[in-house]
Amino acid sequence: TAKIHYMMEETDAVAKGYILYPDSKIHVYWDIFALLSTVYYLIVLPVRMASHFGKSSLQTSFNTSYLIDYVADCMFILDMVLRTWFYAYTSYESGRSEVVTDCQRIKQKYMSSKRFKLDLFASFPLDITSVIFGYHLLWRIPKTCRLLQIPRIVSDLQRHLDSSMEVTMTEVHVSSLLMLIYSILISVWSSAGWHSLRSG
Repeated sequence: TAKIHYMMEETDAVAKGYILYPDSKIHVYWDIFALLSTVYYLIVLPVRMASHFGKSSLQTSFNTSYLIDYVADCMFILDMVLRTWFYAYTSYESGRSEVVTDCQRIKQKYMSSKRFKLDLFASFPLDITSVIFGYHLLWRIPKTCRLLQIPRIVSDLQRHLDSSMEVTMTEVHVSSLLMLIYSILISVWSSAGWHSLRSG
């Protein structure tokens, strides 16, 4: 933590415009929101599918119960914009640490990462096609690929807690949190699948 603060103070880079530095507390709040939203996606979707499968109808359309989903969608899209232009990062090159605040380098790093590809796929509004083809619920399934992001979100939370709030989240805490989340998801998904089979 002290090292990061020292880097922030000693770096020669000058931020132009609004830049979120690696030690900003905003990252912690966002990581918590992203984790809760991701778990929400992964719980609500199978429950909805099991419910409609039980009614022998997956030809669903948009309704007000999806408003929370779309608020989360908009926040994830906002996060992509911030990561493209405003999230400074720490670079380690030639044995030297540097806090990168140049917008072009920030953009290049994010858009060339696997994270960007997964974010783009998960955030792409496939729901729009339901206006023509129906089956709105099925077009939400790609959102479940955010399951792959859970370990990274927890890792980000661990790092940001340490750098911005000086709160230590040990590997035991990380493993326990991941086990809790996956246990909940396995329970929900298996229950939803069992309900669908019984209803079918």
